[in-house]
Amino acid sequence: MDSAATSLTGYGTRLWLNKQEGNVLFNSGVGMLSPKFDVNDVGYMSQADAVNGHVGSGYKWTEPNRWRKDLTVVGVAVATGNRDGDLTSRGLYLNPTVILANDWTLNPEYFPFLSSKNDRRTRGGPLMFEPASTWWQFSFDSDPRRTTTWHFVTSGSRAPTVNTSYWSFYPSVEWKPASNFTLSVGPGLDRALEDAQYVAKVAAPGEVPADFGDQRYVFARMDQTTVSANLRLDVSFTRNLTLQTYVQPLISAGRFSDFKELARAGSYDFIHYGQDPGTSYVDGTVTPADGGTPFVLPDPSFNFKSLRGNAVLRWEYRPGSVLYFVWTQERADFEPLGDLRFGPSTRRLLDAQANDIFLVKATYYLNL
Repeated sequence: MDSAATSLTGYGTRLWLNKQEGNVLFNSGVGMLSPKFDVNDVGYMSQADAVNGHVGSGYKWTEPNRWRKDLTVVGVAVATGNRDGDLTSRGLYLNPTVILANDWTLNPEYFPFLSSKNDRRTRGGPLMFEPASTWWQFSFDSDPRRTTTWHFVTSGSRAPTVNTSYWSFYPSVEWKPASNFTLSVGPGLDRALEDAQYVAKVAAPGEVPADFGDQRYVFARMDQTTVSANLRLDVSFTRNLTLQTYVQPLISAGRFSDFKELARAGSYDFIHYGQDPGTSYVDGTVTPADGGTPFVLPDPSFNFKSLRGNAVLRWEYRPGSVLYFVWTQERADFEPLGDLRFGPSTRRLLDAQANDIFLVKATYYLNL
């Protein structure tokens, strides 16, 4: 990294070859983002220095029969690496989607990943070994023509060799008593058990392997639970006057334990504080092995609460000319605790100071 750099100049490219008509489907692509690619304020970018490709095929049954109206099965092989030649992800994606005769939609997905190298877990530090894992998702939607429509999405992942897992559960119901009124309500539950969650890097010149950049890379086991809800209300008063509202309360608590540091680059080996000989973790102070310099490592356990809501009134006062009235409110509270306590969390959230934003936007169409 050039710490004196004030700008980055890179490139991104992608080439696709697809067949989307007929019963036999084919989809492939290869792309690259150079290490210095940066969109800056143009948009959101999650990663650079990536070379990836995929090739897949599938079959689509479009003739209805006694039990279904449509069925599509797709399989895709994918792989991602970086410009240094490290293979950072590889797997096989499987997705059958079926629309039943009663217009219910079932969409299971399955994605097993083989072991690879992880170039992001240390936040810019050395590579780590990434154990094999699996990801899955199942979604269900009932007949969208009904007054009441049910939706359900659940997903999860698991890396059994390191006891890491994640799952989520998002049911919801949508009520449409009239063509101009829609109310949607749904809770959400997420559970994450991460064996090696990044915590911090600590300066340790001369005390760590030469390829660590004089830094200790500290991790911990994280146990996190998140409870949320999504509420939407859309009303069309007239063809030109509509109201859209959205509210999301959320409580998330995470506990950290088994603090440790990466032992060797390219591995999943750790030095566990307080467990391995010569180490200790007492009252937030770490004593590393081999006489390393002690350092303070506060417990990052947390309890975070937020309440977000917005309302958008849209009025098209003449063809092509629109007036928007927008109100957004956000409340948030953070505690350095790892307990998911609904009563105290809810009270602290409602007592938190609200940030209100009001916005008016007007557009006028010039018919030139």
